[in-house]
Amino acid sequence: MLLQPKTILRLRLRDGSVLEGRFLARTLLDSTLYASRFAARGRSSSFVPFALGETLHVSLRDGREWTAPFAGYAELTMLLRSPDGPEYLRVPFESAREIRGANGDRVEPSALTRAFHEGLLPSAEALSVEKRLSTGYSMASPWAGAQPVAVEDIVSATAELSPGTNVAGVIVLSVVLGVVVGLVLLGIAVNSAVNSASNSCGSPPPGSLWGVHLTTRPFDRSRGCYVGDPLAVADPWPGSTVDGPATALADPVISHAIAK
Repeated sequence: MLLQPKTILRLRLRDGSVLEGRFLARTLLDSTLYASRFAARGRSSSFVPFALGETLHVSLRDGREWTAPFAGYAELTMLLRSPDGPEYLRVPFESAREIRGANGDRVEPSALTRAFHEGLLPSAEALSVEKRLSTGYSMASPWAGAQPVAVEDIVSATAELSPGTNVAGVIVLSVVLGVVVGLVLLGIAVNSAVNSASNSCGSPPPGSLWGVHLTTRPFDRSRGCYVGDPLAVADPWPGSTVDGPATALADPVISHAIAK
């Protein structure tokens, strides 16, 4: 299933609380918040190959060579600090040929993939959600400002099929408890402008249910993409003027869907 922005989600979190709101987009946690979560995971994890801020040398399968500070992990992805500002450079594990730490030790990308699926790597992935305000509000909008919800904190989620549908009439989008990457994250994708325009006309297009677009494409959970998709490509280096596949940006939103 592919969910489009403003789909109503009900998220059950690991601390027992429930958050209901509108899905806006995928995002990353604030660096300060993520650093504290990274440190906490490091104290209990059996696999901590890199320290935040450590300078890594990454050799990519397309021939590029990068040296940059390590900024954490996202979904099956390593984050490097961009030299041009606070932005991150995404390096999908499968796009890397070799990764070496500051001391020269080599870490296999396949080892990172296994560790990620085992829940050993702290993920910065989050969903940006507008929380629904309680009844009796006097404001013009029933929605509070956007807030990030760490994917690791989500136990399960439900999505409304139509405006006003209660929790008895929802599709359950299950998340693998205790595993860093949940099926909810894999399912968050933005529908095309065509589908968005169709929905605005008052009725859902064929194959969709008010913000939930159905797909029958088989999904490869181990890679986090559709079966048969080409290898993911790392982000282009800032300021790069090289044309061709080496500068192609692998969109982490469009390339994922929920496997039911």
